[in-house]
This record gives sequence, structure tokens and C-alpha cells, in this order.
Amino acid sequence: MDAKCPKCSNVASLNENMTIVTCHHCGFKSTYDKYIEIMTEIATTLSYDYVPNNPL
Repeated sequence: MDAKCPKCSNVASLNENMTIVTCHHCGFKSTYDKYIEIMTEIATTLSYDYVPNNPL
């Protein structure tokens, strides 16, 4: 299964047991649980940085 690398944004691989995420482009390697924590933090940061163009 594929995943998005949080370090370089290329395609990373999730092993068959769904326990390890590895990016062959930049060398990122993490447990799946830690990967989910990292991606959640990135998504939260992006949502806080979002400013709509609609005037109030």
C-alpha cells in the first residue's frame, strides 16, 4: 500500500502488516502509529493556516 511521505511528499510504502512506513526517496522510516501522528499534525497545521478569501 502507498502513503504520502511527510518529509519529502513523494510516495512512501506501507508494509503488508501495516506497521512500518518507508520512503525510498528520502529514507524516512516510521511506525504506522507515529506516521499517523505526524500526518495529523501536518493536517492540523494546514487547517490553522487556511484563511478563506471571503470577507466577513
